[in-house]
Amino acid sequence: MPSIEALKKVFGDVLSQINSKLVKADTDNVTVVGEPAWDSEHDAKKVSVEIDNVGLAKDDTLQALNNKVQYVDTKNIENIWDYAVSNGYAFVAEEVFNIDPSTPEEIVFINPAGSGKTVKVRLLMVRGRVDGEVEIHFDPAIDTNGDGLDILNKQVGSDNSSVVTIEHGGSYSGYSTKRTRGIITGGTGNFAVGGTSTMGLAGEILEGHGLYIKITNKDNSANDFDFRIEWWEETQAGP
Repeated sequence: MPSIEALKKVFGDVLSQINSKLVKADTDNVTVVGEPAWDSEHDAKKVSVEIDNVGLAKDDTLQALNNKVQYVDTKNIENIWDYAVSNGYAFVAEEVFNIDPSTPEEIVFINPAGSGKTVKVRLLMVRGRVDGEVEIHFDPAIDTNGDGLDILNKQVGSDNSSVVTIEHGGSYSGYSTKRTRGIITGGTGNFAVGGTSTMGLAGEILEGHGLYIKITNKDNSANDFDFRIEWWEETQAGP
């Protein structure tokens, strides 16, 4: 069995060899700096992409894309209706009709051929003091002109005028048999106000097309019905 002295010498030699491989870091005097920027001497983390591929792109490709990126100020983005109003392309027509049960009120709303505009209907609303019904057909022909409804520009002070023809009380024919229908719920009692029928027809009316709107009083005596339509107009290139 080796003597104690011999064992001490063996372990001492081993520890001495281990110690010679350790380098002490003086953490009290270490300064942390950023990683060195890439250059010809520090390329350990440099990845060079030679061709564009899925998920990767060359530096010049990324630079070209970066040059096309523009800042969008989302705080100043308007929806299309606000844009149309602020540029004088939005309009409204509204009238109160006293309708007899035996004689429905007929209204036509037409975007004439050659107008150069597409008409975008935002709202078509009818309400009454008594029960009624409203129905809408497409593409009426005007046989005899009636009375025009006033068209107001939603931008007060704008000189822009609408291309739309809107009138009532004339003679109309040729409109489609297909239709949409809605119920107007009238009010009862001393302070009641009739209900509103808002037709879900927000959409486009192209040149040479239009709407035929018929409002029928379902009560026993004549009463008032309110009709309102809002729209904006676009050229082929936009508002």
